[in-house]
Amino acid sequence: MGWCIQFDATNLPKVSNVGVDDGLNMRLAVHQDEYLAPNSPGAGYRILVHEKDEIPLMIEQSLSIGPGQIYSMEATKKSISALPSPYGTCQDDITYKRRYCLLHCLSQFVVKSCKCRQIYMTTNASVCSPIGILCAERAVDKFMETELHKDCACKSECKTVQYEVFTTHARASTFYAQAIAEYHKISERELFDNYCTVVIFFSKLTTMDSKEHPAYNVLALFCDIGGAFGLMLGATILTIFELSDAFMKTIILWVRQRKHKVKPLRITEMLKLESTKS
Repeated sequence: MGWCIQFDATNLPKVSNVGVDDGLNMRLAVHQDEYLAPNSPGAGYRILVHEKDEIPLMIEQSLSIGPGQIYSMEATKKSISALPSPYGTCQDDITYKRRYCLLHCLSQFVVKSCKCRQIYMTTNASVCSPIGILCAERAVDKFMETELHKDCACKSECKTVQYEVFTTHARASTFYAQAIAEYHKISERELFDNYCTVVIFFSKLTTMDSKEHPAYNVLALFCDIGGAFGLMLGATILTIFELSDAFMKTIILWVRQRKHKVKPLRITEMLKLESTKS
């Protein structure tokens, strides 16, 4: 990998404006003569924008830049908040980092396989010798290819901060190349082969905030239970009153019919009535 340059975020001034003019402007020297062909197929730098308390995973997440170009890297900050148990499976601990967990799991696997560790690993084992490094690299490849990392039980963080970086680049102009070459007292060809300019800036001063909210919480559950219980109770009482009212009306109607019922005349009474009329 080569040299690793990391800026201390605690002592840097804060950004008050957006755009290229208020970004971090760097001129980097590649030093082509220090590269070994078998181990370094490309010459340049890897750039990664990350939080100060996170491990920079340069191979997995960084962006590559090469000499002879002027790069503009537009960064946007994004904050993600997930819900812990019982809604999700994330780890609700501000000190927990999934990358640390995975790196520690990888370190234990390498130490168990090779009895040594790479310099960036977290265990207290001794650093691998040149021969041991080959064993460690094979162990890392096996760890990733066989998906042993899935057995580490490393949950995601409930709160994460990400930086989305959009990169554009252009070749340095002739006038700019001549001025920089004269300043460094080198030729233009050496400038294009060994130097690049990088500007990292924010496109906006706002943060994209993504939060998870429970679609159905405990309060909503009790409200629904209370509403359903009230509906059932109200419907039951209303039904009882309606049935009682219908029953009482039926009894009253039946009593009235019994009270005013006309008795049928017998045949002898009808004959007497006819004889009287005649």
